[in-house]
Amino acid sequence: MLRISRQEANQVNRNPSTTLGRPRDADADRVIIEAVLDLIAEGVTLSDLSFVAVAARARVGRNTVYRRWPTKQSLLLDTLAAIARPLPRLGNEIRDDLVALVKITAERSQHPRDGRLLQALLAERHAFPELSQAYENTVVRPRRQALIDTVHRGIATGELRADLDSAWATTVLISPALWPPSGTDTHITSAADLAEKVVDLVLIGLCATR
Repeated sequence: MLRISRQEANQVNRNPSTTLGRPRDADADRVIIEAVLDLIAEGVTLSDLSFVAVAARARVGRNTVYRRWPTKQSLLLDTLAAIARPLPRLGNEIRDDLVALVKITAERSQHPRDGRLLQALLAERHAFPELSQAYENTVVRPRRQALIDTVHRGIATGELRADLDSAWATTVLISPALWPPSGTDTHITSAADLAEKVVDLVLIGLCATR
């Protein structure tokens, strides 16, 4: 059973690339996690992913993998933590902070390998409920809370409407970053471009009237 302490969760949030609680060879960790990402990107499902395949792709012994991660779920959690972008430094203009927060989500979802892992987790979340919940607690929830806090700050400063539902505003802001529009007619050139377009469009409805 996958269990994560509050201290471990805080550690992942501060530095998503940090593994949970085990001093290890960082180079070996990186190679193994890269192997997991490669296999998932090639179409291997989370259910079918095996330590044998991971070790073969990473060119390490199976015991090297087992010593670091006793279960597949712990390996997958560290892999998910490794692809999570750190939270940006906030405290700027409300628009700038919203753009920065939406951008880190867009970067992750648009990345060819990172996005594939997130899609795989979404597809098999019912088969890996503890992994899904752990990822929600350690990565998703802190980023969502940062967006909500930024919206609250905008309401407090009078930049955003006082009657806003912050949870709904956050959902509207983050959804296009999680499932970016496709097609040439969108004229989206990068994650940063998407973040600016989304925030500027949504702010038309969120900004307080002067």
